[in-house]
Amino acid sequence: MIKDELLVEECSTRRVEDEVLKYSKLLSTQKNLEIISDFIDFLNNHYNELSLDNKYFLFSQINCLIFLTPEFNSLRGKLYLFYQRIYKDYLARIEDDLSYIPIIERNPNFSVVICGQVLSVKHGPTKTTFDRIKVLKKKFKQEVLLINTATVMSPFGAMPFFDARYGNYIPEYSDKDTLEMMGISVPFFQCDQNMPDIPTMELLIDQIRKLKPRHIISIGNDIFADIVNNFIPVLTVGLVPSSLSYTLSSFQTLSRDLTKDENILMHKLGLSEQNVIKSIFTSGLKVQSEHTNRKSLGLPNDKFIIAVVGGRLGYEVTDEFLGMLEWVLENRNIYIVFMGYFSDFEEKMNRHISLKSHVKYLGMVDDILSRIELIDLYVNPVRRGGGTSSVEALSKGVPAVTTDYGDVAVNVGKDFFVKDYDDMAKTIIRYIDDKTFYESQSKKALDRSKLLLDSDGQFVKLMNEYEKREKEMFEG
Repeated sequence: MIKDELLVEECSTRRVEDEVLKYSKLLSTQKNLEIISDFIDFLNNHYNELSLDNKYFLFSQINCLIFLTPEFNSLRGKLYLFYQRIYKDYLARIEDDLSYIPIIERNPNFSVVICGQVLSVKHGPTKTTFDRIKVLKKKFKQEVLLINTATVMSPFGAMPFFDARYGNYIPEYSDKDTLEMMGISVPFFQCDQNMPDIPTMELLIDQIRKLKPRHIISIGNDIFADIVNNFIPVLTVGLVPSSLSYTLSSFQTLSRDLTKDENILMHKLGLSEQNVIKSIFTSGLKVQSEHTNRKSLGLPNDKFIIAVVGGRLGYEVTDEFLGMLEWVLENRNIYIVFMGYFSDFEEKMNRHISLKSHVKYLGMVDDILSRIELIDLYVNPVRRGGGTSSVEALSKGVPAVTTDYGDVAVNVGKDFFVKDYDDMAKTIIRYIDDKTFYESQSKKALDRSKLLLDSDGQFVKLMNEYEKREKEMFEG
């Protein structure tokens, strides 16, 4: 009898695994909203037939698919609720004391910063982390402990999934008890790539409770930070400032107002608009180390040059976007520079042959400011990422063109919005033809960049609001 029950359970698990693989294969070739919606529904309906670690792995993979595919953005709320279910199950397994620690009992001069991935200053989230640590140390006189939970796209709980993605990880950091970047040295602990692992989380919880930090700041959403939030309210600094983070921490940042649907979602999650702090996501740019010229890079001196910059251009530069550039090329003498990682560059150029002799792919660029200052216009495809590169462009007085969707839009602001790709093409031509308009927009770019580069001022405002709301909501 027991053997029969085990056989039924094993068959059920295999069937769920087969369906997961089937859905992932379909989504690798089809940007179909109905398929991914059905996939999330399937996981909810068969929730108990997968291990908890499998479920967290699947949440991470689906989160990545939604991030990369603007057409899937409407499903973020559904995935958020799926994440809440997973979080509650992890929380139920934690045996540590999670009771609230009052502010008066905490060390006023000590903060913990949690990050799901720590790489190098070339990695945006890592640089953001050290920018915030710098402010904590300089402006708030805090001693800071940095914890890399390594939860970003962790292989822990991995199961057959077509075209699965995994986060980068530097094993050598596990041997360090301090980490130094950007002239900042900070005590450091790196988890193994097996998170969210219950024993590891319990060990860290014990240590944090002993240290009793005044603040806990999570750079990006992190399930460990959400668990720690039960005894010290956490501020989650969202890495996608245009969207809510998948977090259940007491406070998270957003660079715009909540929509009506988001307000409804927050209440479903047991949260409210008071848990969201509207703030400007600032960047600290890597110091420019060189200057070059168009000729040395093989770029024409006599053409209006457009730049498209990003680490995922293979996903973000669609045929529709390239078609828009082709239309501009037919009407004006332009040149296009791609910077970053463009996995299928040759394949797409072969499909858009008229662009081929008017395009240069520079690949990953170490000193991007030295390249950005040589171009005339920053053009943004419809996507969620790309925020830092847009600030780099504005800082050089280079105007941007973007729709009102995503992080670039949140950064550059309404002065640089267009309605759609048709409007984008017409606006690019206006920048080429209308020198007065271009100069006016260039000045606006410089003014906007000053605000976006004010990490000290903006993060101080955010921290003050975090402290104020914590006192009102937990000790008022």
